[in-house]
Amino acid sequence: MENYKQQNYINYDSNVTLYDLQNDFEYSVLKEKELSKDNILNFTKGLDITSEFYDVPACAIIKNAVPAGVSLGTNLKDAFEKAFDCNPVAAIGATAVFSQTVTKEIAQLAIQYQISAIASPAFDDKALETLKYHDEILLTEIKTPLNQYYNMVSKSITVTPFGLIEEKIVHKNFKADDFNIPSKTKPSQEQIEDMLFAYKIAKHLNNSCAVIAKDFKAVSITENCSCLPDAIEWALNTAADGTKEAVLGINESLTSNFAVNAAAQGRISAIICPNKDKINKLRIDLADKYSIALIEINING
Repeated sequence: MENYKQQNYINYDSNVTLYDLQNDFEYSVLKEKELSKDNILNFTKGLDITSEFYDVPACAIIKNAVPAGVSLGTNLKDAFEKAFDCNPVAAIGATAVFSQTVTKEIAQLAIQYQISAIASPAFDDKALETLKYHDEILLTEIKTPLNQYYNMVSKSITVTPFGLIEEKIVHKNFKADDFNIPSKTKPSQEQIEDMLFAYKIAKHLNNSCAVIAKDFKAVSITENCSCLPDAIEWALNTAADGTKEAVLGINESLTSNFAVNAAAQGRISAIICPNKDKINKLRIDLADKYSIALIEINING
């Protein structure tokens, strides 16, 4: 890392070092605090997701760098409440990342929900007044506009004993031409919008993952499972009755009949997946049997 400048931050682990990437990302930590490793990872995951929805009220609640809840709303309060409702237990002590200015109303909810850190494009004066006596809540103002942040990271690097693995990150605004619908059952416009919402979350998760969503709210989110069927089953079990007529988003190919059967059992109405591998006809026929709409999305730039 000789080409990068070392940065300082609260370091409870002497084995951890932060380097400046020398990009145009600007932020300000309020209350004279500095970021920990956990803060950085949680904020990054939350910003990756909320930047997908930079032009609407959006909230992502992150715990241990994993989304505990994500939602869009008619306003920021609505988005916050819906995101918290996804997994209220995991949300306690979590990080909340917002797409718009935090107000007094949002600040009061953050205290009520026991949120430990907040990142937002701005905090109004009444919000800062409400939060100033709560030193346990770390506040970070993201000065870089989220639509610029969205395109800022172009690659990811993983260090292995074999060498560095560099992977290109493709950013694109999906259009109708990017969709292939191989199933006989065609999705409604509302389902397509929910599927895009679910996929925009899933694309930022590790394999194997599953995002169940309805009405621009993540009902259940799972990742890092041993296989896709496990991820879907876990998500369905967590969501319980919330799966009825919901959609399922995954970030890998639909390669299992069990996955389609599990989705049908959970009354999932539609599934979206990337076009890494073409969906097998057996899976398409199975989806048609259960009247599940399928969308393959072109992820290539």
